[in-house]
Amino acid sequence: MLLLAALIYFLGPMAGPAQSFYGRAPFVANSVPKVTLLALAALYAAGSPRRRGHVVVLFVAAHLVSVGAMVLALLFGATGGTADLGFATPSIATVLWGAIVLDGVITGLTALMYVRAHRAAARVGGLSGRAWTLKAELADPLAPGGSAPAASAGEASAGEASVGEASAGEPAAGEAISGEAELTAAERRLRGVAIGLTALFGVLGLAYVAGFVLHGTRDAFTQLPFVTNSTVLCAGIALLCGTVAGDVRRNLPLAGPALSALLLSALVDGAYLAFRLDAGDRFPLWGWEPTVSGVLWILLAIQLAAGLGLWAATSAAWRARERIAFLGPLQQRALLALADVLIAAEADEPEAVPPRQIAANVERYVGSIRARRVWVYRLALAVLELRPLLAGWPPLSQIEPQARRDFLQRRFLRPPPWPRFAKNLTQVTIRVGQQLSFAGYYNDPGAWPSIGYTPFSQRGRPVPKAAPLRLSVDTPESVEGETIEADVCVIGSGAGGAILAYELARAGRDVLLLEKGPYVQPHQFSEDEVEMIGQLYGDGIMQQTTDFRFTVLQGSCVGGSTTVNNAVCFRTPEPVLRRWNDGGAALDLTRLAASWDEVEAFLDVHTQTEAVLNRSGSLYLRGAAAIGGAAVLEREVVRANVRDCVGSGYCNIGCAYGRKLSMLDRTLPRAQADFPGRVRIVAECEVERLRTSGGRPARVADVRARLGGSGGKGGRMVTIRAQDVVVSAGAIASSYLLLRSGIGGLFGPGPRLPVGRGLCFNMGAPLTAEFAEPVRAYDGLQISHYGIPQQQHGFVFETWFNPPVAQALNMPGWFERHFDNMRRYDHLMAVGVIAGTAGNARVRRALTGGSDISYRPRPEDLRTLGRGLTLLGELLFAAGAERVMLNTWGWDEMRSAAELPRIAELVMDPDYVTLGTGHPQGGNAISADPRRGVVDPQLRVHGFDNLHVCDASVFPSSISVNPQLTVMGLAHYAAPLIAAGRR
Repeated sequence: MLLLAALIYFLGPMAGPAQSFYGRAPFVANSVPKVTLLALAALYAAGSPRRRGHVVVLFVAAHLVSVGAMVLALLFGATGGTADLGFATPSIATVLWGAIVLDGVITGLTALMYVRAHRAAARVGGLSGRAWTLKAELADPLAPGGSAPAASAGEASAGEASVGEASAGEPAAGEAISGEAELTAAERRLRGVAIGLTALFGVLGLAYVAGFVLHGTRDAFTQLPFVTNSTVLCAGIALLCGTVAGDVRRNLPLAGPALSALLLSALVDGAYLAFRLDAGDRFPLWGWEPTVSGVLWILLAIQLAAGLGLWAATSAAWRARERIAFLGPLQQRALLALADVLIAAEADEPEAVPPRQIAANVERYVGSIRARRVWVYRLALAVLELRPLLAGWPPLSQIEPQARRDFLQRRFLRPPPWPRFAKNLTQVTIRVGQQLSFAGYYNDPGAWPSIGYTPFSQRGRPVPKAAPLRLSVDTPESVEGETIEADVCVIGSGAGGAILAYELARAGRDVLLLEKGPYVQPHQFSEDEVEMIGQLYGDGIMQQTTDFRFTVLQGSCVGGSTTVNNAVCFRTPEPVLRRWNDGGAALDLTRLAASWDEVEAFLDVHTQTEAVLNRSGSLYLRGAAAIGGAAVLEREVVRANVRDCVGSGYCNIGCAYGRKLSMLDRTLPRAQADFPGRVRIVAECEVERLRTSGGRPARVADVRARLGGSGGKGGRMVTIRAQDVVVSAGAIASSYLLLRSGIGGLFGPGPRLPVGRGLCFNMGAPLTAEFAEPVRAYDGLQISHYGIPQQQHGFVFETWFNPPVAQALNMPGWFERHFDNMRRYDHLMAVGVIAGTAGNARVRRALTGGSDISYRPRPEDLRTLGRGLTLLGELLFAAGAERVMLNTWGWDEMRSAAELPRIAELVMDPDYVTLGTGHPQGGNAISADPRRGVVDPQLRVHGFDNLHVCDASVFPSSISVNPQLTVMGLAHYAAPLIAAGRR
């Protein structure tokens, strides 16, 4: 009701039949934030009546000020005029009496309900006075008095430690709510600012009353209903700021409504100035007659200065108290509020990691990752905090836990029935909050015993870490000068770039290898899952499609994705190769097969029979045998470039034990050892643009790169001049670099090319199954077995499990169901279905920087996925699973094979089922026809003399199996063609 009144006040001077009534813009401008302030105060109080009982008192006090001001206006103001409301013309006195009655009713009813609620709670809880509110605050982990994060993982903070004591009865007098007696310097500054604003707006409120009382100003203060609103606005701000000053820690959130009112006041003043409302009218004040515009400018300056000052002081105090640097106060409050209810144990089973420790863990994680889109996470958390306002609720953190849980639950369990763009916004914010909450909780060692997880270092199989690599890598500090000369510049050190570097060096070329990511040696890898994701992956977990429904994970470090993938090696299926050549790829399949032979021998690719396999593998084989064995499913232990696997289960966060023969561990050290002086590697070097020269064919003149920066910021620029340039940055980054360089575009050098088009994936979705006996699937090679159906085509199975954070992000369920599922972590196994998709995705340049991935699965791809998941469900039940779960937006578990046909229907809605990939492919397809591809059969970009692309982006279609061996084979195949292309 109050917010509707604010809208009416705002529009009144500009439209409608009562414009003459809204005659004094400065007073009307104050009326908009006045009712908004009261509305926010009411929302804050409603969100948690016990914690915010004193806000009800402030709400009542503000209305008493309103009644008092209007009574004074009746006694001393000029009330003889009339108010033209459009439908009636009552006297000003009548309007005031009506407002007095309305405010009096509101005041009386609110006070009555507050007193009754206070007494009822006191009778039930045995409390009286301020203890009612105080106990509620102490029992709530989000209460502003909560302490800073604990110093060590799993350690209860001082605030949590005091909860049990305080809950037993009324706290001792003078006991510090937060557990810290001393205010920080920033909190003391906030208290000073709040005291100053209390005094300022108290005086301004009295000035408005004096304005209609004193003869020298009465002519200016004629719109008495709006003048009294101005008094109430000032009184409300003064009351809130005074409350904050009285107890900074307990009442810090109340700075929010005051700040909102101040900034809204400035906005309304600015809007009225823009519309020049009554701009030329005079405002007589004791002989001085400023214009209305002048008065609005003065008010705008006061309100804006006060608002910005309060915002700066509040933000600094919050950061100091919560010890946050990267997340802002708004985001941190949202994260605390979400973690408090999203990670939900039963009432008698407290969570192992308190919300404030979760927030501290997330602060450490997000502050350390190298990503262009970190701002998206900040924005999503801010939206999550403020989203309840649209539904007439207070900010998320100001809602009491049970009501907050109910509010979120209604939006978690099923996507809202809104247009897709609006539904996306809600789901994106919730997904972001979910990802961060789970990362903060399940990465904390304090949570591991409760889910049955044992890190490898404590499994009784001690294995020394790998020795430091004999690999020379330049970092930004060691690169001298602004220009680097090179023979061949290869961009990207992953499966394509590293094999190319080795083979080009063997052919006698000197290679400069540029890697965007850092150089992290295997012995530096740790068991900290979140830390490793931040260090080793491009954009951490933030590289996603435009609608945030499809996460695309790619390594970004020396060694590329081979450092963090599962090392699984499949040759490209022959039907796929035939289809590629039918489309103009013109590959020499005999020579390509020979390249695979050499790569497999070089990297010791073999069946992992000697490895410590994933413990779920035996259950998988049992189920496969039960549904028909080899006649239904070709199933085997995977082939991988891994030697003597120790079974840590850390393939996706880097093998610290040197058993994965990745580009980092094997190929690059061998390249420098076998061909001394021919392979130079520069890490933390992000290529921003290929600068080209015209002509037919066109050429890359030089490469512009940023050393030591991130996301186009920081560091320093260098220029690389090379005879030949090879882009091997991965399917997403390679397309983005070509687009950013204008290659293939309408006004770029060379012909028009379909750069970034035809992007496809190995789309994946897992089924999670629970067994009666412990499985401990986390112990062993992460992907140990595969399955290829004999009768159905287009998908494959891979056994699959993760350390806690990654598994939590893929775990079905919400709230206590998710928590309970994670409590059964050591009884679970998971198998993924991988289905190749159509090439209907596209890489674009994002308006905000970086790449955008535009993708929505086609129905035929979803049907293929559904067939695969259904067959997999039969296998898991045949293996003895008690239940099978699909990761969806809602809660979909099956207790018997008879329920499996539901899966085919569920997966047809990509908004409902959770999908992901680590295998983007395409975007710069290989084809002899430049209308169908970006590179020719020699992997040279059409229309260019010295530019090649060699990575998964040249795939004309998805291959439906792990692509790393295909990429390495193509690199080996292309190396002599590139080496011979020197002009």
